[in-house]
Amino acid sequence: MTDQAQHPAGYRRRSLWPFAFLLSLAVVSLLLHAAKFRRGKDVLRLQEQYAAMVRTQPIEETKAERVRFYETRFYLSYPMAVSYTSADFLRRIDGIISPLRLLDSEVDPGLHDLAFKLSVGVSAAVPEVAQRRFAIFFEKLGNISGVIQASFSPRARRGPGAWSYVFDVSGRAEWR
Repeated sequence: MTDQAQHPAGYRRRSLWPFAFLLSLAVVSLLLHAAKFRRGKDVLRLQEQYAAMVRTQPIEETKAERVRFYETRFYLSYPMAVSYTSADFLRRIDGIISPLRLLDSEVDPGLHDLAFKLSVGVSAAVPEVAQRRFAIFFEKLGNISGVIQASFSPRARRGPGAWSYVFDVSGRAEWR
């Protein structure tokens, strides 16, 4: 009876071995399929990223073309804009200068503003009257839109003539 008692246990071991082998093959197959699925998702994600890069490349080229267009337009129209802005500034000065006289003007354009130097002649018999007239002009100059900074210095009195007092005005005005 000892043979019969041991036989079923040995038989059980032999019958479990193919089942365990098949189970391990199934587990390995399942792990390989999971890795394949994960890598497939990574490939799809990278394909979408590449497609997005291909779609944005024409946008970047268009942006670069626009930048070149506006740079060219700015540099080509800069002299004309300087001319118009300088002329407009001097036209506004001419509107407020009366009864004084603008003897000399110099406008030096920069990228963001205009530097200006003006020589203003005042006809008066006494210095107080000349200073009062010039003060009225200087106040009006400060009220012109776009004038950022303005300062003046009186020049030495000229000889007896129509414009006996001269004031030098310098300052900065914004682009319009």
